[in-house]
Parts: sequence; C-alpha cells; structure tokens
Amino acid sequence: MESIYVVFQHIGYKRHPSIKNKLIVDEQVKGIVEKIFDMYANGHGSVEIVSYLNSNHYLSPTGYRKTGIIQDENKTNYDWNEVTLCNMLKNEVYIGNTVQNKKSVVSYKVHKIRTVEKENQIRVDNTHESIIGKDTFEKVQCILEKRGTNTKLKYDYLLRGLLYCYHCKRKLQIVLKKNSRRNAQSHPYILCADYKKRDCYPLSINYEKFEKHIIYVVKKICQIYADKEIFYSVYERYQNKTLDIREGYKKKLEQIDKAILDINNNLDKMYMDKLQGIILEEDYIRVSRKIYI
Repeated sequence: MESIYVVFQHIGYKRHPSIKNKLIVDEQVKGIVEKIFDMYANGHGSVEIVSYLNSNHYLSPTGYRKTGIIQDENKTNYDWNEVTLCNMLKNEVYIGNTVQNKKSVVSYKVHKIRTVEKENQIRVDNTHESIIGKDTFEKVQCILEKRGTNTKLKYDYLLRGLLYCYHCKRKLQIVLKKNSRRNAQSHPYILCADYKKRDCYPLSINYEKFEKHIIYVVKKICQIYADKEIFYSVYERYQNKTLDIREGYKKKLEQIDKAILDINNNLDKMYMDKLQGIILEEDYIRVSRKIYI
C-alpha cells in the first residue's frame, strides 16, 4: 500500500526516518495522548483535562514541536486549549487511520475554506501503528456526540479571528490562562504567539474586559448614528465620494475591455496571416503566448 501524504505532524507521532510520509509513534509523548483519551473516556470534561495539562506544565502540541520539551515549569506560553484537545479526541490518526481531503478551498481569492463531509473524505485504515484502542476511541466519540455543540461553542469567542497584531500584522490568539493564585479560575487572554521569534512586542490582554470595551464602543457608535440628522449628514457627505469611486472603476473597466478587444483583434489578424503563410506557425505561437502573458 502506498503511503498517504501527511499534511502535518500530530502529537504522539513523528515522521519515519527513512520512509517518506510514514508516521511512527513518538514514545516521548505517547503517554500524554493515552492520558487524554483515558481521562475523557472516564468522564473528565475538556475544561478539566486542559486544566490538568496546564497545571502540570505540559506544553501544547505547537510548543512541543517547536521546542522538543514535554514539560516546563517555567513556561509562559504554549498552553493547551479546548479547541486543540477536542480536535485530538476526534482524530482517527490515533487508531492508525489516515484521513485526507478534510478541508477544501472554496475561493482562492479570499482564502475561504470549508469542511468536507465525512462521506467525501479519503480514509485509509491501518496506515501506521495506533496509540488508542478502537473501543476507547468509539467511547470518546459517543461522549463527544452526546455533549453536542456545547463542547465546541463554549469558547467560541465573539472576536475570534478578527484580532490582528498592530506590529507584526498576524492574527492574535485567544487562550485560557490562570493567574499565580492557587486554584484560580482560568480566563481568556489575547496573545501574539511567538512574538520573540518575530521580534514583536509582548502582548497579554484580558479578553473578557477587551470584548466588553469593544461592545461599549460599538454601542456608542450605533447610538450616534441612530440620530437621523447625523446619519443623513454623514450619508450625504459620503454619497458623492462613493459615486466618484464608482465612476473611476467604470472608466478602468472600459479601458480593460478596450485592451482585451485590441488583443483579440491582433490575435485574429495574426491567425489569418498564419493561414495565408505570411508568418510562420512558431512565430504565431511565440507572439500569442507573449500577448496572453
């Protein structure tokens, strides 16, 4: 059987040293994967498991891949979160299967991606050694299904995916963190991941306070524009600008259409010249390629 292309490494596995696209068990972290599945199968929720991993100083999968360290008492980032955990619990890689075509690109222009339905995914069984038994895996899937969307949506933050770092322009992450007090409750914080490597500024903002402030600002703006006089004055001010922009784009489109028409006319003329033997076929191909490029 041919090896299936592996998009990225999963915690608990590493690439085979000589066989391309083959996974082998990473004995260093195999125990963590087994612990996670065992805890969830025995009734521990995702919040409790994440708390256990972070309080015992385990680095997240990203942290482990980048540092090679499993536990670090002095860690300041690379915390586990529920999204990572739940994705692990659903992943068939841990029972030895390889699943491809999970995502497809809807539009390359806007980089929009959609999840492919299960029946249309490419699944190959027993491509590598399993870490989790199939009985345990099925039990975990049943628990996930019973808990439904609550597990996924509990930390589906309002501003997730909308926040960017002012300095490095990358998306900011929202992760659960505890303060130094013992038995303190976890709270979401906004972080710029790997800011040191990118020579960026450190960032740690309490997400809940930040979201409240944003909602307050949005409400204030809505209250201002709820005043009809203010709304219409702004509308009239920008209506003319919008019309100017539209006219500008209309002229550009007309210029582009004219350029396309000229190119097509030139190609038609060249083609007739080729048929009449005025120019050689290789010259026609060479010039037409340049025009299209």
